[in-house]
Amino acid sequence: MTAKRGLAHCALLFATPVTEEDFYTVMQGGPLVDYAAASLRGESAASLWNRRYRHIVSAAQDLIGTALELGGKVYTQIGLDEVAQATAQCDTVILLAHWRGAGVNPGELRQSRDEWFEVWSRHREHPVVALLGDVPPDAVTLAERLNRLIERGDLLSSLPASIGVAARQSATLAQALSRDLIDEIFATILPPGNRIELYDGQHTPAAFEQSIDVDFEGEIDLATCNSQVLATVLDLRRGDRIHHLHWSDLVDPLPQFVLIRFALRRMVATSESYTRSRLTVEQVLRR
Repeated sequence: MTAKRGLAHCALLFATPVTEEDFYTVMQGGPLVDYAAASLRGESAASLWNRRYRHIVSAAQDLIGTALELGGKVYTQIGLDEVAQATAQCDTVILLAHWRGAGVNPGELRQSRDEWFEVWSRHREHPVVALLGDVPPDAVTLAERLNRLIERGDLLSSLPASIGVAARQSATLAQALSRDLIDEIFATILPPGNRIELYDGQHTPAAFEQSIDVDFEGEIDLATCNSQVLATVLDLRRGDRIHHLHWSDLVDPLPQFVLIRFALRRMVATSESYTRSRLTVEQVLRR
């Protein structure tokens, strides 16, 4: 990526609301169900908009304006088709999306204890059931027990040795793999975790990787919360052909949008790669 080329081969992909209309559509029962629940947390859409989200949308619009001014491509309300299109046309892709993580929310659990008993009876020898003990009395207790298994890493010993060793080197990866084990047996009573949420639904890291153009060998900024899991899948399947930035904790969209906007301007001004520009800006602005 050089200054002469500008951002002609750079794409911004938004899977979060970037307008007020889109915000209310999402928060009032539209797409991005998990993002809406994680954002609202019992607050009304109007309150969230006035308190915080209008500033996020303003920053998103500033970022979009900068990208277009510099010749870049912008995709909004994206799904896997847009990921495929952008990675076929561009060598720098910045993904702004929500990651549905490893934690269990009691509100997601089906309330029928009959279904819980069925899981327990069918999977008595599974390490998850063995560590959970008796069938819990309610969804809150079950969620607490599952989250305890995830957070403490109690399930890692049931993984193949090589995978378990790798998982213990990363809390994010350990929690993701623990949630995968839970999802194996709780599919009938709990929506799966470890998904990237786009406007066309929630997708596994493998499905996301498969949507990336087979010949893509550029840079991807996985500007989503806990994107280490996505990055790990990319490394396993693509080796070092994709250079990526990823984040191991929660990502606040407002400063992310500002940092990316400065990185794009620096990228054009200095002829640096996006990755170098992004990391330089990150270091300077966070001092």
